[in-house]
Amino acid sequence: MIDNKDYVDSEFERWFDVTAKVDQIWFRSYADELAEYCETPDDVRCEVWMMPQCKDRRVNFRNRSAWLEFVCNNWSDVEEVVIFQYGSAIQFALLNTRHCYVRLRLEGYEAAEANEKFSSLQGRLSLRDSHPYAYKYRRSSMEFKVGQWDPKEFAVGVNKIADLIGPNPHVQEAFVKSFKGDIEELTPFHDRQSFCEHIDRRANVFGEMVIQMRSRSVTVGIGVSSDHKKLRIRTSLPPEEVDSLIEAWPSELKLDQIKAVDTGAYISGSVPSVNENPWLKHGIPVLMAFITAASTAGLISLKKSVWPDYKISVASPLLENGKAKLLGTQLVVDWYLQPDGGSLRGINRNSIGSVQVLGASGIITHINSKSPVSIPLSSGDYILSIDVPDIAPVHIPLHVDGPTSQTSSIKN
Repeated sequence: MIDNKDYVDSEFERWFDVTAKVDQIWFRSYADELAEYCETPDDVRCEVWMMPQCKDRRVNFRNRSAWLEFVCNNWSDVEEVVIFQYGSAIQFALLNTRHCYVRLRLEGYEAAEANEKFSSLQGRLSLRDSHPYAYKYRRSSMEFKVGQWDPKEFAVGVNKIADLIGPNPHVQEAFVKSFKGDIEELTPFHDRQSFCEHIDRRANVFGEMVIQMRSRSVTVGIGVSSDHKKLRIRTSLPPEEVDSLIEAWPSELKLDQIKAVDTGAYISGSVPSVNENPWLKHGIPVLMAFITAASTAGLISLKKSVWPDYKISVASPLLENGKAKLLGTQLVVDWYLQPDGGSLRGINRNSIGSVQVLGASGIITHINSKSPVSIPLSSGDYILSIDVPDIAPVHIPLHVDGPTSQTSSIKN
């Protein structure tokens, strides 16, 4: 018994990552270790916080054994367990099973002795110092070109990374983006399994796919662009520790690492919007090009810096206010490359472009060809995308009205 009141009233609380596998076996050893610090092991108050899908989110106990058995029997649905031990050196302990960390509060020791107790607990329970909020999520950013998109292989990579930072990491955010006409739709997910099953079932959903996972002191965010050509990884790991995240991806995806351009917009944010602000897209880059060119080049170089050599011009379908309508079932896509601004170059009609038609359920058609191309379509709303290498792509909202009668067919 410590008589000095300053020592008795002192409290020290620390956070630790659990480096061992956090399962029922480890939890029982953890609970036994906590009981060793109690004079009266049953003088406790225990809480169990369940996963969001559970009807009862919190369950309370006043009996240590009942608390222990409940947690082990319902392990897959348990998110966090808390115990208050009265008259104990370990007054408070919290375990988060998803983030794999614990919080321990010692009472009645001076600082040097508390350090010894914490060190002893670290050794017996496989703990290391935790930094749950130190990095504000992001310390490294990586980007890759996807040479061969395959949703199954993408899911394999996601699951491998989950195992690396896990086990069973907490999904902080997961969604798939698609479009219904001009309305952007997000499909959210609360767990990794349903996210992976969805992208496998709807392999080419138009829009971003994003999942962010966290376990221990590590957060990893993974995003795929709408055309499935780019993979992004944002993580709290420093650059010297990201090799395992890169090696997790299957070779079938044919990833080619490129210089990362961090948008500052969490995981997503770099996929162009159909209705994006033209000043943000063209005005600011043009202004920066103008300033740079003015200081380094003559009049001809300046003109080339301000205006790109070519832009994609669409002859068919006809556009009205940036949108297109089709009466019939056969879409003819005709485009050409036109000098954008002053240029000595002429119109280019021989370029090979990537033409995609994307519906609410994914990519309807993907053709690599010279112009024009003919695509059969049923009634509905789509996004027409034309992409030529090294030139800004165009994305056109398209509404198709198929013929409903012989008369309308004749008109078409």
